[in-house]
Amino acid sequence: MAPDFISVAYGANGSRCDRALRCTQHMVSTGLRTVGHLTCVAQSVADVEQMVADYAESRIDHILAIRGDMLGGAGQPWVAHPWGLPNATELVRLVKWVHPEACIGREGA
Repeated sequence: MAPDFISVAYGANGSRCDRALRCTQHMVSTGLRTVGHLTCVAQSVADVEQMVADYAESRIDHILAIRGDMLGGAGQPWVAHPWGLPNATELVRLVKWVHPEACIGREGA
């Protein structure tokens, strides 16, 4: 099928982010352009920084940075983590700071 890229969802429906990281790392190892997702749902700034650092270390240079939906779906009210980021704009800023070489896609782009 020769796709231009593969996109790996991150933390969908409350799933653990470490599984998404392992899957994304595997996809990068195939040589295909891989886009890793990143959200600021239910995570501290330190957690997000670590995920971005893990992406950078794994040569995952394409990141889709979105606020994300709360567990339970888009109908649930957004509540920022007490030590987390308030929105996708701040998430993009953090990604640029931790992984300046990253190509960042964002919601609304």
